[in-house]
Amino acid sequence: MKTYRRKSRNNPWRNTRDIKSVDPAKVWGLLLMIFMPIMIISIASNATMRTTGVYNYNLSSSQILSTMTVSIDQSDLTDLFGKYMQHRTGVFQMKQSTAYNPQNVFTAADQRFMHNLRTFLDVDLAIGIVATIITGLAMFFLIRWKKHEIHMRYFKRGAVIFLIMTAVFTVIKLITPVLDFVISPLKGTGFKEGDALITILSAGFSHTEILFEVLISMIIFGVLIYVTYQAAGRKKIFNGY
Repeated sequence: MKTYRRKSRNNPWRNTRDIKSVDPAKVWGLLLMIFMPIMIISIASNATMRTTGVYNYNLSSSQILSTMTVSIDQSDLTDLFGKYMQHRTGVFQMKQSTAYNPQNVFTAADQRFMHNLRTFLDVDLAIGIVATIITGLAMFFLIRWKKHEIHMRYFKRGAVIFLIMTAVFTVIKLITPVLDFVISPLKGTGFKEGDALITILSAGFSHTEILFEVLISMIIFGVLIYVTYQAAGRKKIFNGY
């Protein structure tokens, strides 16, 4: 009997009731910290690249079409970018804006590049949708359970991660050699000198893209800050919201 009791005291599975369980609120807080930055950046990048605004703004500010030997109508070009990136057309191609024997503007290499870019954005959008759902659930449960301190702590950490990611992506897009290296798997090969698509996208497009993405992401981030501080800010903690 004494031997049994001695072995019982050495049993690692004994007194397991004293082991603290994982706090679900901290789990949701961790998910909020991880997926909130992903959600913001994904939404901003897709909103930027799938609308005609960024293309129209860049073409108007750079006046690149007026320097090209190929005759291209700006409104038709921006409409093509918008329709293709939004899956409203499956072919990235347009004719030159000439009355006599208009030729195709874009080559097969251009079309492969745009197809790869759209596919990348589709994957990014899918990730963004998942991140949005998880972020929404995390905020819902943390607000519902009134875990204000945990909510604020992990939101602030997620905000720091978002700002760091934004800074890194901005630097990458501002440094042309680094950007070329990053997008080389999407870009592929087969481009001739003076290629129409490469000329258009090289005319300060990355800078315009950064401007739009940062603006949109900061708007989304500002809305999240407002909602979070209204639901879990300091005054809510002390008045027992």
